[in-house]
This record gives sequence, structure tokens and C-alpha cells, in this order.
Amino acid sequence: MNWIWQVPTTCHDIAQQVTVRIDGAKTGSGVIIERRGNIYTILTNWHIVEQNAGNYTVQTSDRKTHQINPRTIKRIGNVDLAEMQFTSTKNYRKADVSYDKLNPGATVYISGWADPDRVSITREYIILPQVITRVVQNPKDEYALVFSTPTKPGMSGGPILNERGRLVGIHGQARIDARTETTDFLGIPIKTYLTLPANTAFANSRETPAPSQQPTPPNSSPPKTVAPPVDLQPSVAKNSRTQYNPQRRPQIEQQPETVDANAVNALTNDFTDAMQGINPTGEAAYEPYKKAGEANQPMPQ
Repeated sequence: MNWIWQVPTTCHDIAQQVTVRIDGAKTGSGVIIERRGNIYTILTNWHIVEQNAGNYTVQTSDRKTHQINPRTIKRIGNVDLAEMQFTSTKNYRKADVSYDKLNPGATVYISGWADPDRVSITREYIILPQVITRVVQNPKDEYALVFSTPTKPGMSGGPILNERGRLVGIHGQARIDARTETTDFLGIPIKTYLTLPANTAFANSRETPAPSQQPTPPNSSPPKTVAPPVDLQPSVAKNSRTQYNPQRRPQIEQQPETVDANAVNALTNDFTDAMQGINPTGEAAYEPYKKAGEANQPMPQ
């Protein structure tokens, strides 16, 4: 059966652009979730890259191979999710996230790179329609999305997309139920990733928002006006009388000083009168002021 014809065109096109092939100690798939400058962040399963001592590469939609910086490989929280980064000047699309609630019966699409099998001798890109059979409310671990249609080895870490091509989860495991001898194919809801503070792309947006450039509202306070600096030096009009003339200074300094004898005599008399109210010990002969509450006493004669 040709699955591609059952996939909406928009979803199919987006899936091919955002899905990457991972090669290294283990093989798997991933999805581009963030770009900052020339650095791209890939989201995948931790069980694919936990042996990060090896050299991992990713292949993008243009079939270009990019080396993963091993120092950027990190586990997200304590779940089966990991981030890693590569650098490129090319423009690659990143997946948009869907915040819609997932319900049983919804159709989604799993995208990834299948390992070689009895049909293909090389890894091959596949996108598979899936119907969600269960959304587990109390899962044993992070795998809460259950599907019934088989997926291929090598597709672990690949994106789970809705019909609009928005990211709703990460595919990662297949578990056999020994009681029924059936296999459940599982995925991690993207909301699990979003709620982990360790994630790079979405949690708390670690960049400081730029200041708003919107105009000031009409009812806001007007901008403060800064007064110009004040010159504390008195200004002197430059006219013929006040302008400094170095030739006049010797004449001013040579003028003799005169003393007003009448003023000196007046000051002497005032001082003598003031001293008459002081006794030989230097204390006032009488106290002209009373403290609050004291009765009026006759002034000593």
C-alpha cells in the first residue's frame, strides 16, 4: 500500500523538510525544532544518542550531511528525549508545535528514516498515517500515545505530526503485550517536552525580550525635560567700566587706605557699655530670661 497518497499534501511536504536522519553508534530519526543564527537544534530519543562518545551525523532534507557537536548532546529531564545541535549557513525549516489536545481516534502521521530491511538495502524515508488508539492518562513513563499501525526500526525519534504538519509528539518505542501477543507502537506527547525546564527551544524562552517600540499612549506621563546646566559663575558685562584692564590694577593697589575715626570711637563706646553688665568673674550680673514655669523674681539691683 502506498501510504504517501493518504497523507495530506501540506503535512507531507512539511514532514520531509523538518525530519532528519541520524547516523552514528545507533541509527534513528529526529526533527528540527529550533534555529538560532546558524545553530540548529534537533529533538530525538535519548536511547539513540546516549552513547554520545561516538560521532553522530544528521542528514537534512537536501541530502546534506552535518556533523553533530558531541558537547551539545543532552538528555531532557529524566525521559527518553534528547537534544543535539549542528551548524549550517543553509536555511532549513523547523517544526511548528501544536498545543491542541490529542484524543483517541485522531489521525496523525509519523515521519522517519527506516533502517534497511528485506525490501531496501539502504535507509529510506517513510511517513506513515496512524490512528491514536489511546492517550494514557496515567502512563508508567513518558510514553502516553498508543498506535496500532506498525512502524519501522530507525524511525525512533522521528516527529509525530497532525494533518497541518504541526508537531504533536515524538515516536520512540514498540512494546509487545505477551497476554494478547499484540504490539503497541508508542509516542511521547510534545507537551511532555514543553513542560520540562531543561529544553532549549521552548521553555521560558531564555532570551530577554526586546523593549517595546510602541508609541507612548496619550494618557501616559509626558517625557521628563532635563534642564540645561546652570553656569554658577556670575556673568559680567563686557563694557568699558567693568571689563578687566591690567593697566588699572597698579593704580588701585597704590591708593592709600583711610580710617573713619568717628566709626572707631562709636564702636569703643558700645563695647564699654556692654562690659558694665559683667562682674569680675565673667558672669552676667543678672539673668534677663526665665525658664518656662519660673515665677517672676525681682531683678537684683
